[in-house]
Formats: sequence, C-alpha cells, structure tokens
Amino acid sequence: MYDYAHPLEDVIEDITHSLCTLEFDNNRRVYDWVMEHCLDEEEIPSRPRQYEFNRLNLGYTVMSKTKLGHLIEEGLVGGWNDPRLPTLAGLRRRGVPPSAIRSFCREVGVTRSQSRVQIDHFEHALRDDLNPKAPRVMAVLDPLKVVVTNWDEGEVDWIDANHWPRDIDKDETRPVPFTRELYIERDDFREDPPDDFIRLAPGREVRLRHAYFFTCEEVIRDEDGTVTELRGTIDPETRGATAPDGRSPEGTLHWVSAVHGIPFEARLYDRLFEVPAPDAREEHFTGFINPDSLNVQRGVLEPAVRDLAADQRVQFERQGYFWPDPDDSTPDALVYNQIVPLRDTWGDEDRLTQAELEQRRREKEKRKERQRERSLKGKTDPVKNLDDAQQNRFERYHEALGLSRNDAATIAGTDALAGFFDAALEHYDAPKPLANWTVNELLGALKDRTVADLPFGPEAFASLVRLVDTDVISTRGADEVFTELVENGGSPEAIVDERSLHQVDDTEALRPTVQAVLDDHPDEVARYRDGKKSLVGFFMGQVMEETNGAANPELARELLQEELAA
Repeated sequence: MYDYAHPLEDVIEDITHSLCTLEFDNNRRVYDWVMEHCLDEEEIPSRPRQYEFNRLNLGYTVMSKTKLGHLIEEGLVGGWNDPRLPTLAGLRRRGVPPSAIRSFCREVGVTRSQSRVQIDHFEHALRDDLNPKAPRVMAVLDPLKVVVTNWDEGEVDWIDANHWPRDIDKDETRPVPFTRELYIERDDFREDPPDDFIRLAPGREVRLRHAYFFTCEEVIRDEDGTVTELRGTIDPETRGATAPDGRSPEGTLHWVSAVHGIPFEARLYDRLFEVPAPDAREEHFTGFINPDSLNVQRGVLEPAVRDLAADQRVQFERQGYFWPDPDDSTPDALVYNQIVPLRDTWGDEDRLTQAELEQRRREKEKRKERQRERSLKGKTDPVKNLDDAQQNRFERYHEALGLSRNDAATIAGTDALAGFFDAALEHYDAPKPLANWTVNELLGALKDRTVADLPFGPEAFASLVRLVDTDVISTRGADEVFTELVENGGSPEAIVDERSLHQVDDTEALRPTVQAVLDDHPDEVARYRDGKKSLVGFFMGQVMEETNGAANPELARELLQEELAA
C-alpha cells in the first residue's frame, strides 16, 4: 500500500523531488511504474522524481534514536539534552549555533555512498562559525599560583586587551587586571622541560598574554613535593607584551588575576565513544563508551565575562569555545560548557606581518564571495545564462531527447560535460538514463575536477548505465562500480565480474537468502504479521545486504511477501 500511495500523494501535493534514504532505493522502480501507468501522457514529463541519499553517519557517536535512548535508560548520559549527544537538544545545550549546523550540512552535502563523516568536519564547521562571533577572554582551567615578587601587593594595572585577534575586523577591548598574584595553567610549567617545550621553566622568560615578560626564579612545593607556587619577576619595560629591545620569548601564556578572577566550573566534552564506528562492530556499542567524555574542572575566569551577555559564546584563549550552561549556570556559580576545543595558534599569529594578515582576510572574503555566488546561482533560471550555442544544445536535449528542463540546462551549460554526455550517447542511445547519471552521480563525483581529469571515459560511463538500465546489476551494485571507476577507472563489466555483482534474479537461488533473513529476525517477523507492514523495507535492506546489493529488488520483495504470508 505504501508503494502505491506514496507516488500518488506526491502528485496530489505537487511534490517535485521526493527525497528518501537509501533503504527506499528498491522502491523507486515501483514509484516510477505507478507514475507511468496512472498519469496522463502529458503529465509524465513533469511528474515527481524520487532521489535517495545516505543517512548522516557521524564518527565517534551514534545517530540512532533507539541507541541514544538506550544510553539514557542505562544512565550512561544525562538525558536527551546531554551535551555529548548529537540531538538538537544536546547540541543546543552545548552551545552549538544553528548556523554552524547548517554550514556543516552544506559542507558534507548529500551522497548515495555508504559513508561516515569524520567528526573533524563538524568541529571545523563549529570553529569556522564561532571564530568571528566569540570574543576572546582568558580562563585558567587547572590553576597554578604565580607570585610576581617585584610587584607591590595591592597594586593593580588595568590593561586594555583586545577582545578579537588582528585578522577579525572588530576593535572591542576589555580591561584585564594585572596583580602581584596570578594563576597560570599547571601544564604551562615544567621544572625539567624537554627540548621542544617552549613554555615556562626555571630561569626561562615567557610572555604573559597582553601584559609583561615574566621570568621564573623560584619553585615552591608542599610536603609531598607537589609544586604549589612559582615566584619570579616581570620586566616593567615590556608592558603590552613587547620589548623595546626587540627580543621575543618563544612561549606565550594566558593568565588570570588571583585577586580579581572569578571561580567557575568548566565542563570539557570529548568524543562520546573511543572508536569512530561504535555501532558497526560485533560487540555491543556501549562497550566503546569513552569514560573521559566529560571532564569537570574548577577554574578561574577573568572578570570581563561579567560585562558580556548571559548567553554570550566566548573563546577561552588557548583553550576553546565555551558558553554558560543554560540549565546549571547562575550569576553566583558560573558553569561553562566547552563547545569545541581550540588548537594553539598564537605562535603562528604573533609571527604574521600586517601584510600577511591582510592577505588572510582577502582570501577569507574571496571564499565567502564564491559561496554567495554559488547560493545565488541556484536561485536563477538555469537556462537564462546560456550562450547561443548552449541554448541550441539545450533545445536539442529538452525537445528532441526529452530531458527535463533542469537536466538539459545543467548538461548544456558546460561544454566539456556536454561533450562527455554526447560521446556517451554514441555508445548507449538512452538519453534519460544517461542524463540522470550525469546530473545526479557524475557531477557530484567531479568536485573540483573536470571530466578530462576522470580516470574513465564516456564509453565506460555508458557501459555502466547500460548495465544498471538493463538489470544486469542493481542500483546498489552500480554505485559500487561507479565508485571504483571514479577512484581507479577500469571496465565496468570487469568490475562486475571481479566483485560478483551480477543481479540475482533466479527464484531458487534467492529464496534461501530470503528465508535466512526471516529466520534471523523472528521479532521483526512477528511484528510484521501483527500488522507492521512497513517492516518489509527492513527485510528488503537485509536481503540486499546479504547479497551485496545484487538481489533483484522486485523478486526479493515478491519472495519476502510470499514467505511472510505463509
């Protein structure tokens, strides 16, 4: 009933593109058949089209609602809004901006490939979105006291520090108090440092961010030998963290006044699982939970945060991006959630000249302009900007070959692509299937390349389309062949033979696989027979998985329904 109602509902509701996840790949043939037999002939060219895409799989987490629910029920996370979860509620509480999610989705796009997106891509989208929005402040998460012995007790130097780095065109500043007693990060000090350690050590001079050059002269320990305090002196001539004689320490440390700093709780979130694909292993996915996915630390913040909006996202310099927890943070007990960590890039930035910074800004603006152009291009009539030769080509594709307006314009608008398409037509005279593969698969595979850069030519492309169009291989098998062609080239027929991708359309050969799938899922069989007929799609997916996508979809569905009705 679903396969019959779905296409008709799309027609009634004027749907143009019916987007489905890959488990509905096998339903498309029925979808097209219903359209062709139920619509008037003049309606068929403008009928809805079904397109399948792979659901989003993100590394080091799980996206299944069932699995997320299991984590909550077992008490492994704090609820649907736990900031470690990929739920909208969790991301919102963590502080992820909606614009970053949209940017990430645009970046990864939509694909038919069974793939898992690396978590690095998501973190990059977060940093890119937050960088121009989050003012910089200093926070020490694991404090170690520093006493400046040549600074008078009670004296305060209010230093005017930039909220923004030099490559962001904003000029807001904030007052930062410098006092005799400070806090630095415990990890920023080593008593016996290795050769590549450039931060603080006995006798070494470092730059205190925005303030002075400081030299460590004495180390204080408790009875257990733990370092509890450092003592040293600043060079008063280096206010603003620059020296008149031009010297420049390698290490730069952030710090907070021990007198004026605000105590707070920092919640540092790491990846929820220790492996990229926890739900793709034989062991239960909860066995790969990262025990250190939440690390709570008591730190000290500079007082300027009091002047920011209550929900302002900030960058703790050299730490990462944070924001106040909307549920637990109060004015008297601040709690900050880490949105995403930050790499330490101060050393590189300090070495950049003004000209290099200007070049970085120009490159960033060019990228934004290209993004705007691509966005506007998608909103205009695809035929409007074609030249005369391309217009003639478009009319031939649209009128003579029967391609849709969008497909005809897309192919006609790029001379190299049109040449590739025309050459493929000479090897397989099936304009519509070739156009579908050209627009939906070939263009996506090109990315920054041209068709001349591909390791295969029009003849191999036409052979692949013929194989799937004549049911020699399934759509899933065709995807596998196409991926191999894009990566290494070769002959589609040879790839099919080598990987045994020929479509299984023999009833007696396929029946044992169907029966085995049903035997392996008795609970789902019982639910199907109790009325949950939509589970036929689940069984279809299992059959296709067992046959590596080679089962004839119509035959597989027929056998499944036959066995389930028995």
